[in-house]
Amino acid sequence: MNRPLLAPLLPLLLTLLAAASASVAVDAPAPNSHLLAKLPGPCDVDVQFSRGGRFIVTAGGNEARVWDAQTLRPIAHPLKHDDLVAIRVSDRGNVLLTVGAGARLWDPRTGKPLGEPLAVPRHRDDSAWPADVSSDGSMVAATVAVRGGAARPGWEVEVWSVSPRKRLLALRHQAEPGFVAFSPGAKRLVTAEPFDHRPHGGGETFHLWDVATGKEVCPPIVTKYNYGGAENAPAAFSPDGTRLAIASKTTFRIHDGRTGLLLPDSGPVESEDEPARWGADLASLHFSADGRRILAQNGGWFGVWDAATRTLLTRSHDGSIAAMSAERKRVVSRHYVSEERDKDAVEVWDVTSDRLLTRLGAREIGALAFSPDGRRMAAGSASNAFTSVWAIDEPQKTHAD
Repeated sequence: MNRPLLAPLLPLLLTLLAAASASVAVDAPAPNSHLLAKLPGPCDVDVQFSRGGRFIVTAGGNEARVWDAQTLRPIAHPLKHDDLVAIRVSDRGNVLLTVGAGARLWDPRTGKPLGEPLAVPRHRDDSAWPADVSSDGSMVAATVAVRGGAARPGWEVEVWSVSPRKRLLALRHQAEPGFVAFSPGAKRLVTAEPFDHRPHGGGETFHLWDVATGKEVCPPIVTKYNYGGAENAPAAFSPDGTRLAIASKTTFRIHDGRTGLLLPDSGPVESEDEPARWGADLASLHFSADGRRILAQNGGWFGVWDAATRTLLTRSHDGSIAAMSAERKRVVSRHYVSEERDKDAVEVWDVTSDRLLTRLGAREIGALAFSPDGRRMAAGSASNAFTSVWAIDEPQKTHAD
């Protein structure tokens, strides 16, 4: 072929070569990703790394298990809890909260219970009643049902000190609160209760409380969000507690975490490629450990946002479950592959380049988590009753090591 004939085809050839190389870059697994261990035991509820990276907690069935994150050996005997539906680990790593038939507190380092269980009732849709533990492990908050003067059921979120066990606050609500979360430092507590104003449909009323006084710091924040399920998180504090992101139907808004006031230009910025709203309700919001990113997901896709500019950093990707590494550079998600073959895939994405780093075969993944440094990932498989722990960009050790 002579040059005059080749010249018109050159742009097309370059485009095809670029597309091919991009496909290889996206689909090729990271060279140093490998399976470290399969931790036995039920894991259909959750898996979490402690913030300091010392241990991993897996939960499912009627028990939670604590593992050394380095040796991947059990730290204590299984922690038994009937009808387990949710776990929370304090940021300091000194308290593990399990929720199911009541709420229980444990020392994850020894497996010993911390005081008597709290009598937390079950939600009507069989998900967990909301509960949370403060970042330093000194307080626990949980929803309880109470009786009014005319034997009408009412609702309170009670705040207790962990040791000694003492009730500090009882925060009254009109409806069943569906969400409870302490701010970092536990100066504020956000709760949410549903409402139904027909014919326009229902939503959620968020309350921001001063933990020291038990008073609301601002008027209730009313949204069109409908909370449902222990795995959802319709609001999230930034790590320094100065901002509070709240879901409102198919988008979110950022409020001042201390006063509750809506911050100027607080919503996502819409672009030509990505809308500021999506076709399905947001399921959860999470800040990165440094507060510079927001991970938003709706149970079918996820996206990562710049918290300051509210611009989308990654395109919306399929992923019914997603988690972000503490250093905000990576997101791990469950990607649904085939309904007929009941297959999933675990994908690890680089947030900065919006590039797929690796795809790992999996089945019925129920929970995902990153280690604080982003170099290890845990995936709980409900069908196989084990949690796979993977090294991401860690050199594989040999027997000679």
